[in-house]
Amino acid sequence: MLKQFCYVYQKKVRQWLLMVMYKIKRLGIGAVWIAMLGIIMFPGCSQQGPTEIGIDRQEVKNVDPDRQKPIDETDIDWKELAAGYNPPSIGGLLESIKESNITVDGNVVITPLIKREFNQMGRDYSFFFMPEVAWYDFESIGTALSYTLFMWTGEFGTFPERAPQYEAEARLRKMFAAPNNEYPQIEHQTYFKCVRYDGESYVPWPESYNNDAMVYDLVELRLRKEGDRIYYTATADEYGFNVNGIGYYELGENEKFLIAQAEALGLDYNATLEKLLATGEIINAMESITYEIEFRIEGNNTVPMIVSVDRLLQ
Repeated sequence: MLKQFCYVYQKKVRQWLLMVMYKIKRLGIGAVWIAMLGIIMFPGCSQQGPTEIGIDRQEVKNVDPDRQKPIDETDIDWKELAAGYNPPSIGGLLESIKESNITVDGNVVITPLIKREFNQMGRDYSFFFMPEVAWYDFESIGTALSYTLFMWTGEFGTFPERAPQYEAEARLRKMFAAPNNEYPQIEHQTYFKCVRYDGESYVPWPESYNNDAMVYDLVELRLRKEGDRIYYTATADEYGFNVNGIGYYELGENEKFLIAQAEALGLDYNATLEKLLATGEIINAMESITYEIEFRIEGNNTVPMIVSVDRLLQ
């Protein structure tokens, strides 16, 4: 119990320190006192947090394909490695935000169009599988690597035959923001229940995954500007519906709700979900979780960089 408390405490403090250090560094002030604060606070939490089951945390040496000499990772061209990967655009969402009203303190008035476009972003970016993170400090590296495999082909449920380790890392860097674009390198290894690693590349863990139809109901959206970057913080409720299982498995409450609504509206299941989101009646279903996601847009770009993801349990 103490270890779990310490782990959660350290995680929250670490995320807070990362953001504070980022702000301080922008002002040109040394971060030594912040580092000392992280060491001094709650000294009883010196134990490491829980690790992936069955995985030893020994040092892993990265080697090139001939397995004879170490690779100097500082020489890797990360942008070039990820050049062939283009994360989904959210241009529709950004345009719908521009067409809405924004208060002086940055609160966006949420319209049905904004809800629809944000829901599309949630599906395109598979929020359900997205790792919890704050400024590239992932709660689980294994979950982050697994997420890259879900996003690899751009088609949900289709995975790469193999994902080269450094290309997978490069794609993480392309999707997730780090303070001052300074990215710590990750440890390449097998992560239990997440990904398998053969010394050079990753493949998905051989296990089934959730393919429910997800609806992401945006309930709050705020923005702030920093130079040519705009930071958006979205709070959304997630609703899951096992559409593919209707007629094959025992119905859950959400499936019963969906069937009744589809019959009343005379629509198919997917069209019904879109209608329920637009009218706000989706709140009559059972939500599974609430997300708070921060992402940023730079200049005229329409592809977001994910800053933080937090799952707020109900």
